[in-house]
Amino acid sequence: MSTSSRPSEDDCSVPSPGALLAPPRAEDEARSLLLRQLPVIQEMIRDLENQTGPGRRYTMEKIVAFLRQEIGRGVLGVLAVGSRNARVFSRLVDQLAPPSQHLIPDVHQFRDRAETLLSLLLATV
Repeated sequence: MSTSSRPSEDDCSVPSPGALLAPPRAEDEARSLLLRQLPVIQEMIRDLENQTGPGRRYTMEKIVAFLRQEIGRGVLGVLAVGSRNARVFSRLVDQLAPPSQHLIPDVHQFRDRAETLLSLLLATV
């Protein structure tokens, strides 16, 4: 009475480890990418104090452009914020633009608003 240690065809009902991993959804990928990008934006904001006037303007414009691009791509939809909150996010980004356009940008005003916006984004991710 020897029993075979090889699995029979009936024992193949256990999925392989690779089969348990579902393909990532576009929403999950967008959220993951945003989670990796936001700390970089935070570091850019912290570094504003150490830059020259033109460097500050350039960095501020890059931050504003990034945030507008993300909102334009619908990242707020991925984060499941309502349309009202999406409009608030959009207005907050619009408020970041004027300080970045001055010859000598107001770093403190920009930083305070940008950090608030990033905190809100990180809280919703």
